[in-house]
Amino acid sequence: MNGLLAKVKVILNLLFQSFLIVLLLVSVSTAQADAEELSSFSDKFICSMATIKKGDQVSWSIDPSFNGYLSEADKRGLNCLINDNNKSIGSSSAKVRKAFTQLSVNKRKIVQQNLKAEGFYLSDVDGLYGKGTFSALVKYNIDYFDGADLRADANVNQLINDLLKTHSVAFNQADDIKEKQDELQNSKYLLESSFKRQTLNERKQLQYALKKLGIYDSRVDGVWGPKTAKAFENFELWQEAGVANPEALFAGIKGLVTVPDTFSTSKSVPVAKRQEAAPRQKYQPDYPTPKAASSKQVQLNDTGKELLRIGLIGIACALTPNPAACLEGASGSSRSSSSHSTSNSRPTTIINNSGCSSDFQCSMGEKCVKKPYSNNGVCMKTVNRYGGQTYSAPSASSVRPRMGGKQCRFLTDCPIGFQCDMTYNVCVK
Repeated sequence: MNGLLAKVKVILNLLFQSFLIVLLLVSVSTAQADAEELSSFSDKFICSMATIKKGDQVSWSIDPSFNGYLSEADKRGLNCLINDNNKSIGSSSAKVRKAFTQLSVNKRKIVQQNLKAEGFYLSDVDGLYGKGTFSALVKYNIDYFDGADLRADANVNQLINDLLKTHSVAFNQADDIKEKQDELQNSKYLLESSFKRQTLNERKQLQYALKKLGIYDSRVDGVWGPKTAKAFENFELWQEAGVANPEALFAGIKGLVTVPDTFSTSKSVPVAKRQEAAPRQKYQPDYPTPKAASSKQVQLNDTGKELLRIGLIGIACALTPNPAACLEGASGSSRSSSSHSTSNSRPTTIINNSGCSSDFQCSMGEKCVKKPYSNNGVCMKTVNRYGGQTYSAPSASSVRPRMGGKQCRFLTDCPIGFQCDMTYNVCVK
């Protein structure tokens, strides 16, 4: 009986040990399977398994069976300690990402360096945003700001600003200078493109305002150029303004002065055509020209014709019963013609001392010039204004007394080189 009981104990002991071995193998395989499955779960599921909710408060789970979920949440850098009022886990991450990436490269490196100094950040200080940076920011927020809601802009700004002023970290000066140059170039491009998108009238208003402020000294034409760019740069330095929002910058510039609603378009002023100078008139000399000489010859021909006419008249009158009356009538017509010629040509004379009572007593080319109301006179050669002698037929009316008909009264009535004879009232030389 005792031997049978001993055998039963041995068998039961073997069975129990086999059972323990099976349990150990099952637990190991399950743990491996759990680790592989956790990587395929969503962030939201991992956070729901790694935290415990008590009302509106959320805290990490202290149950050792959920250590795998805690490790996975930390590995992914998840911020699972949020309130139910938040819509999602990613909303706070988006706020933090935006605030961090808007910083300059130098400032992002300062934030990462300070997080690393506090033991929250274990990666390289490169200024790049990733899960390690986000997880470090969340842990810093939990320790120093009691897990403030990072979905609120104010809390995010408080977190970033605190990290920027915690320590003074110096980085490569060359990188900082290059970064500032890149930012300046980007701001200039942003400002120029925004300016060109404005209407022509709006661009002129901006230039007008900058000119009134004394920082623009070129034309108000709405054209972007070096002087316009320099004026905006001077305004930014003066007002310590940036170009993150060009529209707000433009509104601020125009709000400082009163600008016109519209600008008149400049019109081109017609330019008068240059008038051609009038052709210069040829100078006419007072001395005789070859043409004057030919006219003298024509005058001699006319004198011959006049003598021929008088001869024909004398022959015709001799055949009439009363030759004296015939000659008197012929002389009347001749006198009217001669007086007309005298008034137009203003003949001048050269004095000859021989006395006369008519032209018939003078030589060829001479006239009997009498004093006013006198029957007797002197023979004078007839010349033109140039001194050239002229010839005309004797006048039948010259037998009568001279009744007025003064040729001159003053020296100025005569041509140059002649004088006015006050006795005979004719121009003499």
